Amino acid sequence: MAEIQLSGVSMVYPNGTQALKQVDLTVSDHEFIVLLGPSGCGKSTLLRLIAGLEKPTEGTLRFDGEDVSTLEPMKRNVAMVFQSFALYPHLTVYKNMAFPLKSMKLPQEEIKRRVEAAAKILDIDYLLNRRPRVLSGGQRQRVALGRAMVREPVVFLLDEPLSNLDAKMRTELRDQIIRLHERLKTTFVYVTHDQAEAMQMGDRLAIMDMGRIVQTGTPQEIYDHPNSVYVAGFVGAPKINFFASHLRRGETGWSIRLLGKTLELPAQRLPLDTAGAEDGMRVILGVRPEDFRLDASSEPMLQAEALNVLPEAQTDVEDRILGLILTGIAHYDETIHQTALAVLCRDIFGRDQLSLARKHPIFVRLHKKLLTLLSEPRAGQLTFFNCAAMLNHLYRYTVRQELQEGPFRFLPEKPAAFFPGTFDPFSVGHKQIVQEIRARGFEVYLAVDEFSWSKKTLPKLLRRRIVSISVADQWDTYLFPDDIPVNIAMPDDLSRLQSLFAGRELYLVAGSDVIANASAYKSHEPGTAADYNHIIFCRDGSADHAALSAAIRGKLLLLALPPFYETVSSTRIRASVDQNLDISMLVAPVVQTYIYECGLYVRSPELKNVLRREELYFRTASDGDEALPEAARACMRGKKDARAALLLARPARLLGWAAGHPILLDDLYAALGSLEACSYVRQHASGQILLVDGWWVPDMDDAAERLRMLLNELLARSLEQGSTYALCRCPENASALQDALRQLGFAAVEADAEIFCVDMRNPVMLLQDAMLCIKPPHKDAPAVQQAVRETRPRLRMALGAMFPGKLLLCFDTEMLNQAIAQRIEQMNGVQDVPPGVRRLGPYMCVPYGKIFADAIVPNTVTKTLHVEKCYAPDVRSFTIEEYPDYSPLPSQVRALRSFHRPIILVDDLLHKGYRIEKLDRVFRQERIAVDRILVAVMSGYGRDLMRVQGRRAECEYFIPNLHYWVTESLLYPFIGGDSVAGRRQKERMLPSVNMILPYVYPSYFFDVTETSIRNLSKTALENAMQILRALEREHQRSFSAALTIRRLGEALLQPRLPDKGDCMTFDFSLPASTYLEEDLARLDRICR
Repeated sequence: MAEIQLSGVSMVYPNGTQALKQVDLTVSDHEFIVLLGPSGCGKSTLLRLIAGLEKPTEGTLRFDGEDVSTLEPMKRNVAMVFQSFALYPHLTVYKNMAFPLKSMKLPQEEIKRRVEAAAKILDIDYLLNRRPRVLSGGQRQRVALGRAMVREPVVFLLDEPLSNLDAKMRTELRDQIIRLHERLKTTFVYVTHDQAEAMQMGDRLAIMDMGRIVQTGTPQEIYDHPNSVYVAGFVGAPKINFFASHLRRGETGWSIRLLGKTLELPAQRLPLDTAGAEDGMRVILGVRPEDFRLDASSEPMLQAEALNVLPEAQTDVEDRILGLILTGIAHYDETIHQTALAVLCRDIFGRDQLSLARKHPIFVRLHKKLLTLLSEPRAGQLTFFNCAAMLNHLYRYTVRQELQEGPFRFLPEKPAAFFPGTFDPFSVGHKQIVQEIRARGFEVYLAVDEFSWSKKTLPKLLRRRIVSISVADQWDTYLFPDDIPVNIAMPDDLSRLQSLFAGRELYLVAGSDVIANASAYKSHEPGTAADYNHIIFCRDGSADHAALSAAIRGKLLLLALPPFYETVSSTRIRASVDQNLDISMLVAPVVQTYIYECGLYVRSPELKNVLRREELYFRTASDGDEALPEAARACMRGKKDARAALLLARPARLLGWAAGHPILLDDLYAALGSLEACSYVRQHASGQILLVDGWWVPDMDDAAERLRMLLNELLARSLEQGSTYALCRCPENASALQDALRQLGFAAVEADAEIFCVDMRNPVMLLQDAMLCIKPPHKDAPAVQQAVRETRPRLRMALGAMFPGKLLLCFDTEMLNQAIAQRIEQMNGVQDVPPGVRRLGPYMCVPYGKIFADAIVPNTVTKTLHVEKCYAPDVRSFTIEEYPDYSPLPSQVRALRSFHRPIILVDDLLHKGYRIEKLDRVFRQERIAVDRILVAVMSGYGRDLMRVQGRRAECEYFIPNLHYWVTESLLYPFIGGDSVAGRRQKERMLPSVNMILPYVYPSYFFDVTETSIRNLSKTALENAMQILRALEREHQRSFSAALTIRRLGEALLQPRLPDKGDCMTFDFSLPASTYLEEDLARLDRICR
């Protein structure tokens, strides 16, 4: 066994980051020590250093007095258990556990003995012949523990081994690891950021912060006697209460002011060294929640036992009980919701235990609260019928009450406080504001904003649910209706709001920073927000009261929050969620459970992406354009209507060009010089033909891809000019050009292998959008980008094989978004606004569909309509619906009116017009005019449709006769797809359909062969699997955690579940690529 000693150990990474700073620590033989601290404090680095995976920059590491600082890991006889299990997927459990013993060259009998003994101790002996993929998360972690055990190490090192498991499994394995330590009598060093885990498991804790060990001791010592504010605040749940105060010296000793009272501190109870204390000295008083108790005596008590004290007054007890019931009604779990509603309606109002006289004040108190809670949308027929049945009990009570006791005697209405905000999420700070306002005699109405200028918020209905849960137990506090949008910058909206509270005083609630910065308070016109009464919360206590009084022309009430609540922010909550920390002191406990169960806010960017100009861009040039290089001019010279496509890198560095000009059938021989080739083309072509005259790209690894992009741009622009056929001469040694042409659908002319041709009359379009489905930082990882780049040529070739001889146009969504954003900036007159300057143009950009992926156009009000194509379960028909967890489409559209701006509707494609047809009806119902429609690609049918509807429509690319269009992400399971109606969401992932085998037969391809459909399906599955595996490797590398299906939302913006029916379930602890591997095998069986 081993005693571990670290003396003056520091660790600096090559990039200059100092991970450890002068660490001194001794771990006794057989001890179970836990390294506890937040993410990034150096715990894992210290563990890796003990294992020998890192070398200290300075200091020494000793095992039983022997310096092992530079000793190789294999020679230290330590075993490490990782958070990610690190099992070999192709080996059985037995072989995984035996692997380190084989490398030690032990006899087979000894290997068998050790593996079977460890498996029996860990209760996994019945799993020895199984592979990791079929094991649960808990079973895999026990296999990882077993693999460490069989080495019989002197030290066990465990790096957050339970963080990937659910709560129940974590609890079970904690006990098992403790028992394992007691049985093996070995030194254990355990790393975690979970304080409950540390307090339960460790003989001793070492608290770390910023690379240092700041305190060591038993769990009880650290809990009772923390040596700093940091340690006191980090250890303990619920969190310790901190009070800033000053010491005062009195005749009888020391005292402090606490909560408006003087608190005497008898010398024998004073928890500090008074030797250096001075009168007036600033101190921080920390009081654990369990150390508070109510005391009826006049003598204040400093120390007390933890008591659970119910309020003495009957009304207080009643309020608490009703608050718990209302919280249950607001609960996200449908079973809890139905049970709580039954208790209130059936058991309280529907039975005779309480008299009518007793029920009356209860109903008067909660009737409006109950109405607002039940008005929030919920899914499921069972919930609907349960609600109807319970309200029947309530209806019978109200009838009986009015018949026997007369009309209800409702209380006079209070002044109304209108509190708008994004509430992303609703925190204890927001709740404290509500309580402060209520204490001054107001009813509070919380309005959850649909729109945020710059923040990337959760879907509105999720935020409303969080608010509803948080304030369910707060009387006189209500959610403002979702279908009444109010923009406080618009006088008309404020006037309508005032009319809703006719006869009552109305106050607007805002922070002092909003008053100082919002444009709504800079106008002096009548009817603006400044004319209304206000409740203003002063941030940081630093607000200029005189300036606020001057800015508000109505009544003004100034309030302030206690210091702790000032520190609660969305940024802090998101950071804590990313680290899987306890946030019950930042949000309501039920909300914490909701956030973690649904995977909300995990690695979620706080700000919207602003559409910046991409490094690459296209430019179309004609003969004589100064931007053309000399070689391109020579190629185009003397040719009528010649044009070129240029690929440039900003600001204007040329990366390649392709040029061509239109010819007619009479000009074929002069262009081709081959009778046989001319005869072939005349049989297949008609009208105007584009002849590709020349091209140039640097000789680089991506030459074929750049050529494809240039030719794609040239062909797309030529379609607008009426070209129906294209020809290109390609020498046999021009392999990059051949690859590019084949990916665009070109084929060699039978009579001349150097001449390639393609039919442009009814092209097929591929929209390449997979990268927009991936979240940063995964999106920026070179390995992920490389995986996407490698998959695209295969997809193009598979689509080309479906439509031989037809042009396949491929558009990258990043470049399409850039082109559309530049058009909008030009329409708005803001294209020349310098970076960092905010000057809004007159138009409002309203993307619908998948374009922009919730990004915003610079200096343009950008408000996305969140819609989704939703198929019927039989996949024979579909509708356009609002995206789950967003407001109904009429409410989303209604919110646009409050901006009072002309609207530009934006989409990626306008062909059949399904989405615009749905939106058109809603816009007409809401009487909202659309100035114009702007799309990336428009077909001839789409243009005709807009003319029939009398709409102004513009596009970046025009395709006169679009045959088919395919969206890359919609082919890839888990990454994209269209949702399926009637299917239950699982782990907040939409059950979706991908129009490939083996999920559904893509019958909309009616003129293709079955072989080509099978080939496309196989290619799509292989591509999706390659991308997902790249994401899984990157996630493991970046976050030391497996990217399971449950965690897909950490890497993908809108992860999907391939729909296999409600009876088929997924194991969410497995990676998504595992299921695609099975689907590929299933496809192979189907299509043999």
